[in-house]
Amino acid sequence: MPIDIRPITDLQVLKILNTTEGHFADLKSKDIQPAKLTQTMAAFANADGGELYVGVDEIKTEGRRYGCIHKW
Repeated sequence: MPIDIRPITDLQVLKILNTTEGHFADLKSKDIQPAKLTQTMAAFANADGGELYVGVDEIKTEGRRYGCIHKW
């Protein structure tokens, strides 16, 4: 199955950066290790699904920022 990569608008970027992580949403850095990424994907697959955003970095002094956000 190919990975669906879609361009997003500035409004969607702001929505993602303000997403609260929880049971149905998770944000990961673009530098995530493949094993950790598959672990998160498996957790969503074994539960009720959810949204996983890759490319969101957390900087303690500045908050979240994005490099290249992809939604799967």
